[in-house]
Amino acid sequence: MAGNDLISGNAGGDWLGGGDGNDTLNGGADNDALYGEAGNDVLIGVNESNLNPGQNETDYLSGGTGSDRFILGNAIKAYYDDQNISSDGGYDYAVITDFNSLEDFIQLHGTVSDYRIILNARGDASNLYFDKPGSEPDELIAILQNVSGLSPENPSFAYVKSNSQLQFSASNFTINENGTVVAPIVITRSGGSQGEVSVTVILSNGTATKPQDYNGSNISVNFADGQISKVVNIPIINDSESETNETITLALSNPNGIALGSQSTATLTIIDDDESIPDFAGNSLGDARNLGILNGSQTLNDYVNAIDNNDYYRFELLKKSTFNLTVGALDADANIQLLNSSGLVVNSAIASLSEIGKINTTLEAGSYYLRVYHKNEATNYTLTAQGTPLQVPLQITHISPDRGSNSGQITITIDGNQFTNNAAVSLIAPDNTIRNATNVLWLDETKLVANFNLESLEVGAYDIKVTDTAGDVQRNDVFTIEEPFKENPLEIDLAVTPRLRPWNIGEVVVTYKNVGNTDILAPLFSLNLLSPSGLAEFIGSNSKYFTSSIVGGVSTGRRGSGGGGGISITLPEDIKFKVAETATFLGTGNQGDSSTLSPGETGTFKIYFSPYPAAMVAAGGGGGGGGAGAGGDAERAVGAIKFSLNIVESGGAGNPINWDAQKDKARPITIPVDAWNVIYKNFTDALGNTSDSFQKALSENASHLGRLGEASDDTSKLLAFELKQANNSLGAGILASNVDSLTPNPGLSLTFARTYLQQISSRFTLGSLGRGWTHNWESQVITEENGNVIIQTGETAILILKTKEDKVLYVNKRTSV
Repeated sequence: MAGNDLISGNAGGDWLGGGDGNDTLNGGADNDALYGEAGNDVLIGVNESNLNPGQNETDYLSGGTGSDRFILGNAIKAYYDDQNISSDGGYDYAVITDFNSLEDFIQLHGTVSDYRIILNARGDASNLYFDKPGSEPDELIAILQNVSGLSPENPSFAYVKSNSQLQFSASNFTINENGTVVAPIVITRSGGSQGEVSVTVILSNGTATKPQDYNGSNISVNFADGQISKVVNIPIINDSESETNETITLALSNPNGIALGSQSTATLTIIDDDESIPDFAGNSLGDARNLGILNGSQTLNDYVNAIDNNDYYRFELLKKSTFNLTVGALDADANIQLLNSSGLVVNSAIASLSEIGKINTTLEAGSYYLRVYHKNEATNYTLTAQGTPLQVPLQITHISPDRGSNSGQITITIDGNQFTNNAAVSLIAPDNTIRNATNVLWLDETKLVANFNLESLEVGAYDIKVTDTAGDVQRNDVFTIEEPFKENPLEIDLAVTPRLRPWNIGEVVVTYKNVGNTDILAPLFSLNLLSPSGLAEFIGSNSKYFTSSIVGGVSTGRRGSGGGGGISITLPEDIKFKVAETATFLGTGNQGDSSTLSPGETGTFKIYFSPYPAAMVAAGGGGGGGGAGAGGDAERAVGAIKFSLNIVESGGAGNPINWDAQKDKARPITIPVDAWNVIYKNFTDALGNTSDSFQKALSENASHLGRLGEASDDTSKLLAFELKQANNSLGAGILASNVDSLTPNPGLSLTFARTYLQQISSRFTLGSLGRGWTHNWESQVITEENGNVIIQTGETAILILKTKEDKVLYVNKRTSV
């Protein structure tokens, strides 16, 4: 290409040739090849306006004939610096193929002391390095092919360095929202004013947001030759919303022909000039404005905008109600949402200038939220919320079960409306004789649970009657009394996973059902692993409270337990579930009283087990056909693993329990012997000394916890609940406390406080202040026989378990009881 040309490659890998004439070739970003050819040419392989020109690129520069100038830096920075403090720049540099120090020049940033030249190992090229501070590797910026014996002092190197700088005149500037300048934004030029230079002002969000609060376009600032300062104007958006003062972050970037000074960033504060509008509603669910119980109508006025974007209200309905919401008197569109107590959207609507927003629905009793939020523009609004309880009459809609025998007790669950805890329930015979319920449990306004003793009642159809605060309601001929038809009404099924792959998980499923027509006490089951311990292990259950660290075991002389007479109990203790061979659970009901199974009530309990390979036998087809698969993970039968399911019979004197055999080994090491004597006596007195009393106590605990919403069929939880009662550890926990000394300074605040706990285990503990008293600095270290260490402070203990090699296995924080 003849003539003096200016050729630019921009981004991407480019091949540029100058041809004849004095040409300027600029490769731009990415890997380029530049050939000046004939003439005195200028070769620039990088995009000089980039923040780090030449970073991550390798350029090939060939000047050709003539006196050529290779640009490897400017007055501001060196090119091909990867800015990586751990790298020597071996992946980004310029390769100059034909540098002749007698006629060509290389332009470098800085001074001669900033560079060093090393001949490569092959001796056919010189590597030019930019000196980096400290231990950071020097940066390779160019390879001069076929050059040797060259030093940075050679006159073919031209060094450029600018002493002139651009920076903000201050760190903070101020402007009114209407555009009136309070403190103007000034960029100053120091260290010389020769030549034209430029810089870009980058605008980014502080607390202000673009484009709502300001025009966020970058601003180019040009200085003429001799000019030393420039004022920059930032376009501000003036709105009518009342809001706090907001900020914009300013940064100088892309300096051209000059360096940046130390004050290259600044903050612009926008002063709001709008009148503040009160915000009465909360801005989140947590601080929602509480409207209280909504029984009638409430009207509220408020405002939403870009800053106060959300208004939340909370209300409560005591009964099932119709709910009506209107939102109107707006200046702009707004969104409305009705949310449940968990914050999930139940219903929604849009309110606009032309149409009032409405939500009309029926809601159950409970807590709810309203949310009003602006759509695009700020708006005032008027909200009216109305709740009207539905007038549902006292009624009986369903009963279960609908029949029972005249040989015992029955539990009837009654569904309906308008029930209270004053309800009385009765059965009315065909001859109008009345049998009142022995106990009535009010669950909520739609459900009652009534217990009846049906003994000696005549067979026939009976009416059921509820007498309550709202009056009387009666359903005729809805309950049938009949003769008993099942001597053993408890039906039990035991199912075991028949086939498994090695190391997979198997299930033992126990299903129980009352197939009779009379209530039975919730049965106490004991599932036993009869196989040798090397064949399988229990690994868990589906009970919510059946933990891996507490197992209650019970075995009796019934259904394959191998023996008769007496019962053995394993109390809750810290043992691993995997080494237990007995799992115990209570067959609780799922309707009404948890301590009984009503006719038709059923339940399921699962225990999971893991077989060892020795327990697996070859899977055979019918008639002995088939065999083990070729792979090691073939499915196998689990016939070698045996289980038995035992049950504690109710009625009669029951089997005796030897509590003394369990006493010493059940004592936690952190509880003194004299305290354990008292706790254990309370515990065993409550449970009784026969299997019948034991089962009854567990049933009573299950019933009590069920009424509190903590229903459980896990005997370990039920026994633990009994043990807490025996230790008096339910409730507040502290009988007396006092801070005897407080030194807030100097240094850390120090406090000496003593506490007298209500638990029997604590009251017997002998500490430095005597029995029962403990203080916040008191600790003790207890070493168990197995090497475990317990560090106890008050009622909190840290358990450190150790392996046989005396290595710490894990640390577990637990309570002492």
